Amino acid sequence: MNESTELLDSCIETCIQCADECTDCADEHNGNPGMETCVNLCNECADICYRCADEWEEDATSKIETMKACIDACNSCADECEKHDDSLCKNCAEICRECAEKCEKLIN
Repeated sequence: MNESTELLDSCIETCIQCADECTDCADEHNGNPGMETCVNLCNECADICYRCADEWEEDATSKIETMKACIDACNSCADECEKHDDSLCKNCAEICRECAEKCEKLIN
């Protein structure tokens, strides 16, 4: 396996992990006062991360634009989750940052 294939596989795997973590974070905090923005951003991030992973696996032509949207969604989600003193939010922010970083490496 060459370096670019390893990076792609790692990015897809991280997108799925990020989507799963964001879903857990959103589900846990749904309905909690003051967590509306967190829940919304986590749900948006999960959706785009799953789409990103799917498009790379299917070799969709729109994958680069989706990847850029994924980077933005991950960074926005991480920014919000880092504001909360909650272990689930901290874990979510961490995987979001990792996902954004791997996606950035893949398209640059």
